Amino acid sequence: MRREQAAMERADLARSEELAVRAAALVPESDALAGVAAFQKGLRALQRDRSSEAVPLLLRAHSAFPDSKNISYLLASAEAGAAFESKKWDVFLQKALEVEKLEPGEPKSVAQVASAYACLYAAAGHEDARHKAEEYLERASRLSKPGDPDFAEYNERIRYRLDTRQILTRDQYMRMRHPDLTPAVKP
Repeated sequence: MRREQAAMERADLARSEELAVRAAALVPESDALAGVAAFQKGLRALQRDRSSEAVPLLLRAHSAFPDSKNISYLLASAEAGAAFESKKWDVFLQKALEVEKLEPGEPKSVAQVASAYACLYAAAGHEDARHKAEEYLERASRLSKPGDPDFAEYNERIRYRLDTRQILTRDQYMRMRHPDLTPAVKP
């Protein structure tokens, strides 16, 4: 577990996951080790944009560490992502609001609420959802660091959704905007 923590500090998620899973297998009666292994697997699933895969893993980690704000945040984020993946826009909004409540000053959390409202608008055409999306997006813009490329891309994607009423994943959007670029292989 010390090596797992060292790998985590180096942001070597693959190695951290491997070591956590091995430690849990060596001591199968340890709920804490099983929770750490589930957390690491869930984190890697999120890194690969597999929210639906991450949810049960993070639920397992949350049951082992119910007071962990980090796990609560990642679980709510994964649930929001899973709702997006399954096109359950009301659930996406509910979970995005939960994430934003856990991290109220975080621009990406606020932008995720804008994204959820934009999906509701795109799917059903409700103007109130469009106005809420714009309100949250403006708030997220004020909170973001000037020149943040990740936020700029997310902002652009949400605006595209509002303008066209098309709901695209990040990968779909990037392929549409940059068809000449080869998609990056995720670890």
